[in-house]
Amino acid sequence: MSERRRALLALCLLVPAPTIGVLVGMGVLGEAGSPLGRGVWLLSKACLLLLPLCWHLFVDRRRASCSPTSRAGIVAGCLTAIPVAAGILAVWFLAGDQLVDREQARRTIVELGLDHPARFLIFASAMSLANALLEEYAWRWFVLTRLEVLMGGAWAVVGSALLFCVHHAVALSVSLPPGTNALACGGILVGGLIWGWLYVRYRSIWPGWICHVAADAAVMWITWQMVTG
Repeated sequence: MSERRRALLALCLLVPAPTIGVLVGMGVLGEAGSPLGRGVWLLSKACLLLLPLCWHLFVDRRRASCSPTSRAGIVAGCLTAIPVAAGILAVWFLAGDQLVDREQARRTIVELGLDHPARFLIFASAMSLANALLEEYAWRWFVLTRLEVLMGGAWAVVGSALLFCVHHAVALSVSLPPGTNALACGGILVGGLIWGWLYVRYRSIWPGWICHVAADAAVMWITWQMVTG
């Protein structure tokens, strides 16, 4: 099989997996909170983790690495993190009441059992650190590099950001009104472009992860503000 066909097959296998996991897990395709829903959601996360690694080792026949970066990459990640997090917080302070029904959001968080500080801290840490790392690993390293084979560097950054945005648009449509979802996805698209550019520039997931963590931490802080009022 040619390199281009391998890249296309890899994308067809990986890209739909997280969206299917979210839709089943949140009850759009099935019953919310059911054992099947939780199982499919966990399977989708396992797919994001294991499929790229197995493909890298056994299809592309390359060695695994920890995606090392340079000091310049770390600095770039930190510098881009500041305006990204500040932009998220600025939108919340300026228009939060128009974008989100705080009481509805609070009820949802309470129903999930995340209104206790310790439980929320564990959840927020997992989302801001581990989930951001998984997304950088899957979307920026694996998806972007497959797209580079198909369409070249600059278009690969745009393509990976668009696919990343579409996944989140579907996931957020379950809980956000259309206008808020559109605004959120605009921010996610910008984030995907920044993180993709960082990956192409430094050939490492860590600069983008630093910036991604800052964005998710800002969102988690906003979420906690809705819990506490």
